[in-house]
Amino acid sequence: WNAGDELAITSDTYNEDDYQVVTVKEIDLTNCAIILTASLITVPSSIESDPEFPVHVANLNRKIIFEGKEDESNSLLGGHLIILKTPIVAQYIEGVEFRNFGQQNNLGRYPIHFHMSGIVAGSRVCKNVIRESNQRCIVIHGSHSVEIKENVALAPFGHCYMLEDGGETNNIFSKNIGIGVKGFNPAPLSQQSGSLETDDSPSVFWITNPQNFWYGNVAAGSKFFGFWIETRSSVRGPSAHLLENQGVSPQKLPIGAFKDNIMYSCTKGFSVYPPMYFSSERNVIENIKVYRNRRVGMFLHLTQRMTVSGGVIADNKFHGVRINRADDLVFNGTRFIGTSPHREDDCGDLIGLSFHPVRTNTILVDGLSRGISLENVDFSHFRNGDSSCGESTKTVAIHVEDEQIYSKSYDLPSSFKNVTFDAKTSINACDCEEASGLDDIAIEDKDGSLGNPGFLVGTSTEDILKSFTAATCTSLGPSSCMSSCEDVCLRTIVFRTNGANTASEMVIKNGSVTKSISDVEARWPTRPTDDKMFGVSLPPGDYEVYFRDINTQEMIWPEYVVPVYEAAPSCSGYLEADSVVIIKPEYSKKRCGTNLIKNGEFSANNYDGWQVFFSDLYTISYDISTEGKGWLAQWLDITCLKSGAEYQITASYRIVDENGLNIDCGTSCPAAYLALYHEYPDDVNKWPADRWIEVPSNKATLTDGWSSLTGSVVINENAMTARKAQLVFKTGSKDYSKVYFDNISMHLQIRQSIVDVSFDIGSNGYTARGRSEIVQHDITDDTNAYIHSYDRGSHIPGPGFYIDPNLIQVGEVYILQGRARLSARISSEGVFPPACSVNGLHKDCLRLNLSNGKKFKFVGEMQTGQAYTITEDEWFEFDIAMNPFTSDDIDGIEPVDFWLWFYRPEAGVDIDLDHVTVTPAVLDTVDGTLNTCNGDDLIIGNGDIEANGKSPWPFRNLHKSNYLSVVTEDGNSYLQNERFDISWSVWYRVPAAGCLVSEAIYEISFRFRIHSEVLTLLKARWSYKRSTDNVWIRGSPMNCPTKSANNWVDCKVTFDTTAEMADDALEYELFTLGASTTGPFPTIDYDDFSIKKL
Repeated sequence: WNAGDELAITSDTYNEDDYQVVTVKEIDLTNCAIILTASLITVPSSIESDPEFPVHVANLNRKIIFEGKEDESNSLLGGHLIILKTPIVAQYIEGVEFRNFGQQNNLGRYPIHFHMSGIVAGSRVCKNVIRESNQRCIVIHGSHSVEIKENVALAPFGHCYMLEDGGETNNIFSKNIGIGVKGFNPAPLSQQSGSLETDDSPSVFWITNPQNFWYGNVAAGSKFFGFWIETRSSVRGPSAHLLENQGVSPQKLPIGAFKDNIMYSCTKGFSVYPPMYFSSERNVIENIKVYRNRRVGMFLHLTQRMTVSGGVIADNKFHGVRINRADDLVFNGTRFIGTSPHREDDCGDLIGLSFHPVRTNTILVDGLSRGISLENVDFSHFRNGDSSCGESTKTVAIHVEDEQIYSKSYDLPSSFKNVTFDAKTSINACDCEEASGLDDIAIEDKDGSLGNPGFLVGTSTEDILKSFTAATCTSLGPSSCMSSCEDVCLRTIVFRTNGANTASEMVIKNGSVTKSISDVEARWPTRPTDDKMFGVSLPPGDYEVYFRDINTQEMIWPEYVVPVYEAAPSCSGYLEADSVVIIKPEYSKKRCGTNLIKNGEFSANNYDGWQVFFSDLYTISYDISTEGKGWLAQWLDITCLKSGAEYQITASYRIVDENGLNIDCGTSCPAAYLALYHEYPDDVNKWPADRWIEVPSNKATLTDGWSSLTGSVVINENAMTARKAQLVFKTGSKDYSKVYFDNISMHLQIRQSIVDVSFDIGSNGYTARGRSEIVQHDITDDTNAYIHSYDRGSHIPGPGFYIDPNLIQVGEVYILQGRARLSARISSEGVFPPACSVNGLHKDCLRLNLSNGKKFKFVGEMQTGQAYTITEDEWFEFDIAMNPFTSDDIDGIEPVDFWLWFYRPEAGVDIDLDHVTVTPAVLDTVDGTLNTCNGDDLIIGNGDIEANGKSPWPFRNLHKSNYLSVVTEDGNSYLQNERFDISWSVWYRVPAAGCLVSEAIYEISFRFRIHSEVLTLLKARWSYKRSTDNVWIRGSPMNCPTKSANNWVDCKVTFDTTAEMADDALEYELFTLGASTTGPFPTIDYDDFSIKKL
């Protein structure tokens, strides 16, 4: 250095512009001193006064000077130097002082610029000085293997040492310094580059591709960042078109090397946000020195797999290190200093390390990450718990973050080992608990750094731990909100569920102990695609987990559940994955209904349950819109999908251009798909559907620019084995301005028959008990035939057919339909038919029995009250509601052993049978064909006893049907029961339709008339058959009002429901009683039956 040289002395404060420029008067070699021409404005820290954190001094003069000419119209237009497309040619720029270089907001005009030169190994940019650049400093653009060493940059505008496109690799930055970096508005620059430029938030070192090397550099003051890793998901600019950059995501690339770098007097010394940095490999930040930054020393937001080895974090305002929704970060051998002995405490917040107890939903999750690990870390000079700064100042070595907590579930399994403190308050989780309700933290304290070896736990984790074990826990103090639990071993599990399902809670059960876990409602309001997460840290044991509705407490399925077992702790005997069983609710018609879509009509300004991928989500009035090519989607409850079921999908849509005018989609219209997901991936946030099932659909034009989409899909076995299923509407291949959707539904339809037998010549699938044969209908047709059962010596023989038990759903109601003919071939009474009468009155004409190789079982029958007319030797059609099959009926049964046959008409009656089908009954259909709930009424069909009303579930006598008939009087039909007594009274039985609500009151209502002066009291009784053991649970008889002879009386009685009655019943029955079996036997009339919830 020489007399007359200008020196830059870096800032000794938090501010980047407190640097000083001084002039050397003379060099005193004898005393090793530099004499200045003027006194310093302030005396900065030196190695003598502050040996660990002194300022830096840089010579600003070089013998070679490049100086840009002043532009009279624009003082920010200076010179520029560009090395343009010189691949393989080594370039040297050394010992040059650049003055008035750079052209602000003129793309590509920088003091030193390597532009698209490819690999230029051997190139060196060394020992240069860039003074007050108008735009950036040394820019490496589309160039590789350049050495940038020992350069000085003073007070430039914008990013200083930078990699421009994110495709640059193997460049070495060593021992460079940047001082007092300033920002500027880069909007014109962004327009030119076609990408967002961020020079308004400048960084001394701007890193867009981590695969480079940084050694011993100094970021000595910046308006925003010292070192900023601003990686993006893809390479940008002209480098994006290069072959070597195809598919490259800088955001996932590891750092080449980062060692001995220093940063101070910045807003943030070191930052990886925005946007985020998800390296695919572990990065090591070695011996970093971050101090005297005015907001935070290191900001690690949305990042993972990083180790800070050694280094010191000191004198930073607010936070030394702030970890915000990051994961798998390690600090080993790092020192944290609150206020170093040579600095004056300014009484601001003083936090050593602050971390979120949760990841973000967009971060990679593989179940192996270990959250935040601190090992051989020392915290000192955090006011030792005593300060004259007052209680309003936040002071703590380790702080559990309380901002931006959008999930209550702790999912960041962290650990401490050999962590030392000199402060009274070592850790504070109170702010987090009070602000967000997150209180389930579980940090492994391997050696008892903060208490005893074991785990540091929050309030709810301590509660769960003590519920399931006899653990001993000691509070760390009221300002900590955590306890040290000795000799326990916890493993964190996170159950990720549909974020659109907001009314659920998780229940975990161990033996007889049950604990519920709920999720906080606060979350990103514009991110309905985020999962809702339930986290729990458990000791070893066997557990069951299920989900229930917060309001009704009924078991539900939150569309999907993905368990993520976090990294196993270092303690032994931890919980294994197979120790937790997730319980799914059984299919229930009441729970599932028939429309699987929630909020398909879109309440005003409400898109609950809906997600849009590749676009934003908007709600306008009563419809929902997607922008551009956004895909509208809703997760489906997979426990409500029925194998073999057909679902009709409908939707209305309207497409508009940028002016809001309706347009015709032509051949590129929205289409519906069923997306299936079968496996748990390592990355649960990028879980691509492994199967897409397109729903064939038809388009119809509606009014006001709206069109409709209608199609159907059958649920096959591939869909039934999926872990997640989603209805997705792809909006077509055109870039529409907006697509509006409304009136979306996915309705369960009547499915294909599981049996369809016509008994034709050459067909199979039929059988019989007794003698039978296949008979042609017409001698001219040698294929159309029926089965004929004859010479029946008792009521047992009859025709039958096989059913594949693998097609049957346990608990499902099936409808048997077909046609039959009865003929009296041998009749002792000479009356047809001996066991039936005519005029719509039936007496066990046809009954149905099951044979499964192990047992015979009554299944169903033609029942009184159905308006059939049977004439001898004439065909009639029938439908029979079959009793639900149990698992005992079908488990382990081979198809050849499973068959049904008709019996019951007395001996001598031939039975002919044809066109038999067995079809699942459906709760509801779009056209209302069949509804076993009948709205709010449990009486299914013909409750008002219409003369010709048909129902698969009619009224009948308990034993004999010949005493029950339909009578019409003065235009009104009613049910007449002759010889009424306890054996022949009216009985109504229906399969459990899933319509009964638990813990409610129901009213049984009907009218009756007794033709007797003797019988004055009628009773009603409600019962149900328990599914667990097939036992009927009989209710107590309830008295109807006392009657007067031959007058109609209204009877209204009530019964209370239980959870077992509502959810675990196979059948219900209504039974009337009140007479003895000894007579007299009066006639009673009935009408207007209903059973409704009050």
